[in-house]
This record gives sequence, structure tokens and C-alpha cells, in this order.
Amino acid sequence: MQAQPNVKQASLDGAADYANKPVFSEQPQQARKANQAAPVVKVTVVSEQATTPVVTTEFPVDYRLLLLSLADEYISQARLSSHVVASSIDQSEGNQYFKLIATGLACYESVLKTPHWQSSPRQEAMIRLRYATVLHEETENDRVVEDVLAKGLLLCERNRLFDLKYSMQHLLARVICNTKPKAALKHVEKAVEEAKASRHVPWIYALQFLRASLLVQQNGQDVKQALASLQSVAELARSQRDAGVCAMALIREAMLHMSLRAHDWDKEVDRVLASARAQHMNLGDQAAPQIGALIHLLNLASSFEPCQPKQLEQKRLAMLDYYDNHIHEADWPVDGIFSLPIRGAEANKLTSDTCGIFVADENGKTQLRFRWLDKQDTFALAYTLNAMVAHSKPSSQEKSRPEELLKEALKYTSISSAPREARIPLAAACEHVRMRNVLQCYVLINLAFLYCNRSNLAEASSTMASLKKLLKCPGLAAPGNVATMLTYLEAMIMHAKGKVVDALQVYQSPRLSLLEGSFGIATVKEQLRVLAALSVILIVRSPAHPSHALLRPLLDRLTPVFEGIKSTSDACERGMSPQLAAAYSLVLATSHEDRWSLQEDAHTSVLSTKKHLQVCFHVAKDMTNHLLLAAGMSFLHSQMFNGQVGDQALNSARNAQDLAKNSGSVLWACVTDGIAATAMEKNGMGEQAQKALEHGIKLAERLPGGVMDLLDAQQGE
Repeated sequence: MQAQPNVKQASLDGAADYANKPVFSEQPQQARKANQAAPVVKVTVVSEQATTPVVTTEFPVDYRLLLLSLADEYISQARLSSHVVASSIDQSEGNQYFKLIATGLACYESVLKTPHWQSSPRQEAMIRLRYATVLHEETENDRVVEDVLAKGLLLCERNRLFDLKYSMQHLLARVICNTKPKAALKHVEKAVEEAKASRHVPWIYALQFLRASLLVQQNGQDVKQALASLQSVAELARSQRDAGVCAMALIREAMLHMSLRAHDWDKEVDRVLASARAQHMNLGDQAAPQIGALIHLLNLASSFEPCQPKQLEQKRLAMLDYYDNHIHEADWPVDGIFSLPIRGAEANKLTSDTCGIFVADENGKTQLRFRWLDKQDTFALAYTLNAMVAHSKPSSQEKSRPEELLKEALKYTSISSAPREARIPLAAACEHVRMRNVLQCYVLINLAFLYCNRSNLAEASSTMASLKKLLKCPGLAAPGNVATMLTYLEAMIMHAKGKVVDALQVYQSPRLSLLEGSFGIATVKEQLRVLAALSVILIVRSPAHPSHALLRPLLDRLTPVFEGIKSTSDACERGMSPQLAAAYSLVLATSHEDRWSLQEDAHTSVLSTKKHLQVCFHVAKDMTNHLLLAAGMSFLHSQMFNGQVGDQALNSARNAQDLAKNSGSVLWACVTDGIAATAMEKNGMGEQAQKALEHGIKLAERLPGGVMDLLDAQQGE
């Protein structure tokens, strides 16, 4: 991807085609008096009939208007290819784009430098605003943009052009934020106070939204102030009956609550989204489908953590219903821009050119514009969330559905489906391509974990290879938690293949090791470190293992984190994943033999094992996690009913077998078939025992060779 050119260099290079054409600042003195004697173009129209007389028409030409028109044409033509340039490695594509942009900027520059041009103050201010906007969007020359806007602001102050002044202040704050974020905030706050004093309600909306965005960009340190800005917008919009603006402010507030993760954040999100939904319904026919899609996506995403299976299913069905009825046929701009109506009388007095902040609809009413995702990206998100919910459902008939949904999401995130007809700046196109790549990364991560859960290690490895290839794209570093998730995925695949030595090494790598001192489990990275520690415990828990000494320090580090958690509600109150708590309880229960050596008598150890298994069963049942239930039931049978005769022993074996089958894990299905076969044989059910054994042997053929070697070694012991 090409670096964006400096505006001075761009102006010189891009204007090469105009080298032999006159520039106003270089014309003779007589030609500068364009307003007294405009040049004339003579047009001769000749008829097809030779006898028809010749018609000659003369009309004046204003080169300044021609240059402005050319500037718009050059920039529009360049931006038509912005997605191609953003996703292409061909340098010629970028050179052509920058040449067109530079030529357009040179046209604007020539108009502004034309002497003795008797234009109206509003027209000059609009040109300066347009020129500064393109400079900001297409170059990195912030100082030049500030100079252009400074002159424009003085012009607006002298001539009381309030709307253009606010537009320039809005743009100037975004420019200053690149280098001086605190100064940008002060600038916006001053503009907000001016808008409040003048009671310019639409501009209060726009500037307060901008203030909230700038506050969030400062490393999340001022999220509470951002919440206050959005709440003030919602309150003002509610009083002005601007339902769309109110809904958008509430949606942004819900997103901040989700990122802040404060006490009872999930309840706050539910409350805010309920209010946003009510405001959205008040819009009736004017309701933007983007607002409804945002509400449903956030509503579903907020129920994953803490996980609430019943609510997840209800919200998933509500989202699917909304998409079927409102999104499929919706008029959705390819650039992701949508507009919200403003009812106030002042809104209709806004100037038509605010460089995209406000627009007028077909009825001449003003609307506030926002940019979000295009329709394809929205469908990709919906398919991904739908797959995550479907994966948690216990029905064995839908085992392939999450995989199908994720593959459908991958189709929508492919670069080839990018909206290349959207005329947007190159920086915005690059960000859109990067965002799609990030979304594709998370879809691939989920797909790889799904394959691992299905014991399809070949597809998991292939998916991980695709992910690594994607991460090599220019300008795309491993986003967010992807690097940690990728490392954990590599270790998990090694572990599943029976390569426990290699897996142990990766589990203990710096990226997955527990942090020194106290630590929490609120973030994905922290949870992955805890999962890696649990996997290490499973590997080294045997006293014969060379690294058995790691067991006690890891248990001591983890105990304070999970202490006191006995149910799903306990885990949720602590901001913890209930399934992680269930996994910890199961690992702790299965490590009881090693704890006997730490001076625990047999009776105490049995009680401790039962207590931990009980926690595991309760939480896993609430979460419908059949894999944890199958593993726990298998361990319970081996400890309590192994070799016994009776209905209780037989039922426990069959329960473990059914749970393993529903989990989709080939390994645990193979193990529980062996357990069931042994129990059936002890109870005189030879024929059924033989069938279970044959089924288990058939499944074992699908297991990696390393796993079979480990199972054979354990049986030999």
C-alpha cells in the first residue's frame, strides 16, 4: 500500500498535465480583470444540410467555476478506485490515484490563489472547507489544513457564517487530534459551548458525538466523560423528539458500557438498548435499518459474557427475524453511510455544504450522517454471532450448522466482495479493508476452535495456516487478542495430536504464561492464560512426569482466583466465564491423587473431589456444555463405579456415552464407548458390550497416532 504523498509534492506532481495551461496567478495584468471582461467561447453549429445557415453562439466562461468542477471530477474519479488501490499491491494503481487527487487539489489551490476574485464570503468559505476536507482525508499535511481552516474561520466570524464555522471547527478538531488530543478536546468543548449559547441544536448533537469519540480515542481513560456527553445528547434529543439521534446516542452508550465492563455492565447494556429500541420504533417509516441491526447485534453480543443460553437463543431468533424482514431488502448505501432525521426548525436553516456532517433528504429536511458498516459486513457479523450461538446448542442434529454459518461469514469478508463502487477516500478504504481482514481473522479463529472441538485436526491446521497467511497482508498486524489466541490454538492442536512435549513448551511460552503477582480473568488474554495453565496441570499431574513439580505452584496461583465459586451465578457476579470455572473444578477434581501426597487423607480427598465435581456438573449443565459433562461423568464412573455390577454403574456409563456423543468429540466418544463396553460386560450384556467396543475401535481409527500411543502407554501402566 502506497504512502500518502505530501500535499506540496502532490500539488506539483499532479499538476503536470496543466504545465502548458495558464494559471491565474501567472497571467498578465490585463487577464486578471476577469470580472470586468470575461473571456468568450465561440461555438459554431453547422447543419447537416449544406443550404442551412450557420448559427454562431457566444457565452462567457468563468475558469474558476471550471476548475472547481474539474477538482470534484478528479477527486470523484480517484475515489472510485479507492478500494482497488487499498487491496492491491500494484504500485501503478496507487500512482494513478495520487495523481488524480493531486490534480484535484491543484485545481482548488489555483482557485483560492486567484487575485481580485469577487466571490461571496460564503462561496469562498465553502471552497476553503472543501479544500481542507480533501487535504485532511487524502494527505498528512496537517499544518496546511490548519492554515486553510484558520483563514476560513476568520472569514466566517466576520460574516456570521455560523454553520460553516461549526463545520470548520468540527474538521479542525479532528485534524488537531492527530498530534494534540488534549488541545482538540478543548477546541471541541469551546465549540459546544458556543453552539449551546446560540441554541444550535443540530450542531450540539454533532459536536457532542465528536467529543465522545475523541475521549474514547485517548486510550479509554476518559470513558466516563464520554458517557456523560452521550447521555446529554440522548436527553436533548429526547426533549427535541429527535428519536433517531437519541437512539444512536444510546447505542454508543451501550457500546461504551460493553467496553468498560464496570459493575452490572450487562444490566446497563440491556437497559440502554431497550430505550434505544423504543426510540427506534418511534421513527416508523423513517427508521434506519442500520440502527435496528446495531441494536440486535449488540443485544446478542452482550449476552455471551456472562453466558446466558436461554437469552442467547431468544435474542438470536429476534435478530434473525429482524434481518429477514428489514435488512435483506433494505436500501443500504455501499459506503456504509446512513442519516438520521432532525425535527428542529433550526435544522432546515443549515447550509447545504457541511462536507458530509449534515445532508438534506428528498423533502429538503436536514439529517445527521453517520458511517458504519456496509450490508455485507453486517451480514458477516450476524453469521458469526449466529454460529457462536448455534455451537453452544446441544442438539446433535445441528453439529454442522455452526461450521456452515462461519463459512458463509467468510464469503462476506472476502476481499473480492468489497464495495468497489463506493466513492470514499483512500484512508477510509484502507481502514475498511483492514476491518474486513480483522473480522476474517476472528471468523477463522472461531472456525479453527470449532474444528478442534469436532476432533477435525486436519481442517483446524488448514484453517490456522489460512489465518497466518492472512496476517501477512500489508498493514495488518495481529489485531487485538488474535496473536494470543493463535498461540493457544497452536498448543491445543499439538496437545490434541498427542504431541504433549511440544504442547507443554508452547503452553509455557511468555504469551500464555500466568502473569507475576495477582491477576484477573476479565480479558480474553487472561482467560487464555488460565486455560493454558489448566492444560499444563493436565499434562504434568502424574507423579512420574518430569515436570510434575509445576503442579503445586500452578494450583496455588489459580486457587485464589476461583475460590468461593460454587455456581453459575457466582461466576457471573465475579465477571468470570462460567465454563472456565467449570473447567477449573473438573481439573481440580481429577488431580486429587496428587493432592493426597500433600498430606490430605483419603476421606478428605474424596469429599473434595465430590465437591469440585458437583460444581463442574452444575455449571456445565447450566451452560449445556456436554464435553465437560462427559469428561466429568467418565471420571466419576472410573472412581465410583469401575468394575461394579448394578444399574447405577450401568447408567453412569451410558450417561457418559450419550454426553460424549452429543459433544461431538471423537476422543471422548471413543473413551466412553470403552467405559460403556466394560460396564455392559460386567452386567452380562455381552452382545451390547461388543457393539460398543467395536464402535469405539472404529472411532479410535480417526484419532491421531500420537493420541493412540498415549492411550496404549496408559493401558500398559
